[in-house]
Amino acid sequence: MVAVAFIGGSLFVLQQFAGINGVLYFSSLTFQNVGITSGAQASLYVGVTNFAGALCASYLIDKQGRKKLLIGSYLGMAVSMFLIVYSVGFPLDEDLSQSLSILGTLMYIFSFAIGAGPVTGLIIPELSSNRTRGKIMGFSFSVHWVCNFLVGLFFLDLVEKFGVGTVYASFGSVSLLAAAFSHLFTVETKGRSLEEIELSLNSRDDLS
Repeated sequence: MVAVAFIGGSLFVLQQFAGINGVLYFSSLTFQNVGITSGAQASLYVGVTNFAGALCASYLIDKQGRKKLLIGSYLGMAVSMFLIVYSVGFPLDEDLSQSLSILGTLMYIFSFAIGAGPVTGLIIPELSSNRTRGKIMGFSFSVHWVCNFLVGLFFLDLVEKFGVGTVYASFGSVSLLAAAFSHLFTVETKGRSLEEIELSLNSRDDLS
């Protein structure tokens, strides 16, 4: 139970500190910079991208497996964040810089929707036994909402103090850390019984 609670809590910490809510909040300003001043239009772009990612996730989650999708998602999020950092931190043509920012934002949202968003909430109960599932999910989602609150509380202050490039670079770094954590600590649950999953968790603990 402790190992699964650690995995569940850590996955939600990494998910939230990879910056999804900050990016969604800041995306409206990113769109405004390229002349998309309509909030409804910006929301449409974000919503369509999110929906496309969710559709891909529903197709891939039972074909590629949870672990691969989680790792790939975080790697995509990291690349997206560093693309935005490049666009705002290097002397580029203004139109190119703004286009890269939009591309990075949409890539990030798509990458999140394809793995880090849906898989995190799916893999934790699959790792848990019937006896401990309720407690582990309760703990994991409590961690999720605390981290969600902290990101929302401090995001704008951090952007104002350090700049969007630095904050987004930290989001990219956390995304890389999340990919590494997913590789090292999670186990594949697709098509496996709880007994097989527990054996994988135990063998991983024995190796460590």
